Amino acid sequence: PVWKAELGEAIADGADNVELPDTIDTPFGELDVAWDAPELDNNNNGEDNLIDENGDIERPHPGEEDGEAMLEATITDDNDLEEEVTLSFDVPAITYEEILDAYMYEEGPTQITETPFELPDEYEIDDYDYKGYTVENWELDIAWSFSAPEFEYGDDVIFEAVATFTDDNDFERDVTFEFEMDPVFAEPVFEGHIEDFENFDEPGTSYEDGTFTGVEDIEWTYEDARGDKGDNILTLNRDGDGKLSATIDGGIDYFSIEYTNTFSSPAGIEVYIDDDLVGTGEEVEDEWGTLEIEDLETEGTFDIRIETTNGQTNLRNLMWLPYEVD
Repeated sequence: PVWKAELGEAIADGADNVELPDTIDTPFGELDVAWDAPELDNNNNGEDNLIDENGDIERPHPGEEDGEAMLEATITDDNDLEEEVTLSFDVPAITYEEILDAYMYEEGPTQITETPFELPDEYEIDDYDYKGYTVENWELDIAWSFSAPEFEYGDDVIFEAVATFTDDNDFERDVTFEFEMDPVFAEPVFEGHIEDFENFDEPGTSYEDGTFTGVEDIEWTYEDARGDKGDNILTLNRDGDGKLSATIDGGIDYFSIEYTNTFSSPAGIEVYIDDDLVGTGEEVEDEWGTLEIEDLETEGTFDIRIETTNGQTNLRNLMWLPYEVD
């Protein structure tokens, strides 16, 4: 019964070979097993037994009727025991559905996704061997449907595409592909003010004091600053010597800035609004940190100042939202 169940399940699942044990363990000791595949008459569209003594299976071709396989197991031991067991199985014919699934698994995804935004509406499978059956000039039409993925900006996007394959003989099969890609969607627009330091011009390696005009003609004042560490980066000197400040109209409710260390010492910053400390950025090293400050609720004209708290510090992407009173 165990052999019947295990072998039958494998054959029903479309296996082209099953492992035939040459021994069996019993409470009375180990028994030897020899296998034979007897001839069958009037079976399988005129074919002989669809399995041989090695467990190799020849399945009927697409469109043919299911066939039969038969095995004879001769069980012996060292005490002249000899018992024969006959096992019969139904062998399912190969289907075009499983041929398509196998081909798509082996070949299809690479070919179909070469240009994922110009997906083909026709496909041909030719000279493809599947378990002893060769598919030639199989022409298929394809209709595509897609699922809408859920994702957050910055995450990889995984979505499913379902290809419905049909042919002129009423064949129809859905094959599902998963696509993974980097986000191709634009970053959400920040509906506030962004100072990108594009107009900051201190290319030398020494720290200088001065001013520059940024977005919306805001004049920024810098102390102990330099601009030689990359495009759109303003570098402040260490331990509070480096400062960046401005007087801005329109109030402020939200503020953020990115910062990192310039050299080996970790970088940290403090932000002041009208000389009141409103936020302190944790020290970072060898990575960009972001200091975000919410609910500032400051009306009208305000003074803002950024100071370093430890090592030399690179700044970029200074952003703020105005504060509007309802």
